[in-house]
Amino acid sequence: MKKSRQIIILFVFTCLFFLQKVSFAQIPPNAPAFGLNISVSQDRVCDSTMLINFYAGLNDTISTAGDTVVFTFYFGDGDSAVYTAIQDSTINLNINNNTIAHQYNTSGIFNVTAKAIRLVDGHITYQNTTWNLYVGLDCGRAFGVVYLDCNTNCLPAINEPKIENAKVIHFDENGARVDSVYTDNTGFYSFNIRVGEIYSLSIETPFNMNAIFTCPVSGNNTDTIVNSNHILDFGFLSPTSSDLIPQIGATMARPGMPMYVSLRTMNKSCMMANNVTTNFQINSSTVTIDTVYTTQPTNLSINTAEWTGLTVPISNTIWVKLMVDSTAQLGDTVCFSYTVGPDTINPQNNQVQYCAIVVNSSDPNAKEVFPLGTGAQGYVAPETNFTYTIHFQNVGTAAASTVKIVDTLDIDLDINTLNIISSSHPCHMVIADNLLIFNFNNISLPDSGTDFMKSNGSITFQIKAKANLVAGTEITSVASIKFDYNDYITTNSTLNTISIPTALNNQSIINNIKVFPNPSNGIIKVLSDNNLEKIIITDYMGRIVLEKFTQHKSVALDLGYLNSGLYLITTICNDNFVQQTKWIKN
Repeated sequence: MKKSRQIIILFVFTCLFFLQKVSFAQIPPNAPAFGLNISVSQDRVCDSTMLINFYAGLNDTISTAGDTVVFTFYFGDGDSAVYTAIQDSTINLNINNNTIAHQYNTSGIFNVTAKAIRLVDGHITYQNTTWNLYVGLDCGRAFGVVYLDCNTNCLPAINEPKIENAKVIHFDENGARVDSVYTDNTGFYSFNIRVGEIYSLSIETPFNMNAIFTCPVSGNNTDTIVNSNHILDFGFLSPTSSDLIPQIGATMARPGMPMYVSLRTMNKSCMMANNVTTNFQINSSTVTIDTVYTTQPTNLSINTAEWTGLTVPISNTIWVKLMVDSTAQLGDTVCFSYTVGPDTINPQNNQVQYCAIVVNSSDPNAKEVFPLGTGAQGYVAPETNFTYTIHFQNVGTAAASTVKIVDTLDIDLDINTLNIISSSHPCHMVIADNLLIFNFNNISLPDSGTDFMKSNGSITFQIKAKANLVAGTEITSVASIKFDYNDYITTNSTLNTISIPTALNNQSIINNIKVFPNPSNGIIKVLSDNNLEKIIITDYMGRIVLEKFTQHKSVALDLGYLNSGLYLITTICNDNFVQQTKWIKN
């Protein structure tokens, strides 16, 4: 029973309430913001004997390294707990330690809250909302799997592929969204729902999949919880041939040092993929291929590797060792592309691009953001689509069975635009409000002393800034990484700031902006449905390298003089619509 309960907790592990952030345009810089998270899905706990872990986060621009902050958790049943933390060099102080846990011995509704006290000046910050937690009251459960219906009988079979990281959404009887969860690598999802509640569950097509619903064909289920278990499965029609998806994982890029890259080819279909061809291309002049591991390429040069005749059952991973030239400058970008095929089902998902910033020696457990933005504040345009990469490495003395990443996303990021771009290993993403959790279960990540290359991993995802943010709004992001039962390791905090006024026409019809060829050697065309007024090109550091005014729908540019790397092309049309597109210069 205990093991079963632990599995359920793992599947539904998510949380509520994310810490509010500081925007110097709205909140005084000396006003910290504080939030509370816990390790259960939604606000209802079916098992009153469940041990619940509590997490907290404090965003404080006044505290400095070495300051002491005392967190007090009030569980709502008369009990409380105190945890003391030391502020590090970041403005985000996260209590991601499993020592703060509580068990409710009786059923009931409990008002949960917390406070943080900065000892240097006695400043007290309360969690901004008291949270009602329902324990052991009228608790039912709706769960199931998302799968490829290979035999079209609407019943998930053991040998039918399960879809991981598919978003399942819970709506109430009025159609209001209650919560959402993502399936794990077995396709499993679960919700705790009040008995007697009329609810609806809908599923979103997983990112990069051209899926068609079969069971049910509408992609949603509506029912009423009348007992403790409702099994609701979602089936996709299997592609008639293999649907191949590429992914890239990589270590940090440092001058004169090796860089390890994992190339994953995933097969999202019911059949074996045969005679697969894959191509890895380096689009930066300061990086070359040193060694290829696992499967030797058919064709190999210093910047290209190609494999032919591969067989991909579910997934296939190839490791490549690169060398970053000692002449690479800090802040430069190194970019790669990985292409797989043939794929006639969904060819638009057959290429992935990856770029990294050249950095000094740093902690291997780190977080990167693109675009960096301009200056120390990282100034960016409104509604920027950020790409975040979280790097992790097992520097312990034994293999890690599991790796968990807890990412505290800024509340000014639009969670509905989130997409996983690449992952070095299979992972299960869990999300609620603005807390994002990546679970790498059974990863068997070797320690760096045993296998330095394979001791590394990474996850890359994209998410847009919310619309209509005022100029000066700061967007910060930090992650915590846990290897097995060790304490969490906190990464650096990224910072971007909205800089361009938002007095734009956000109601415009989205223009079809195209930049091609991409990548290219510098000769490109920018095409738009409407007349362009302005084109701004910035490098990876957010520095403007070109600003051009025009009154045409098609503009040809010669950018051959630019260094190789990743650039951001911002276009402003005559209806004041702003759009951004990434472009890679070979």
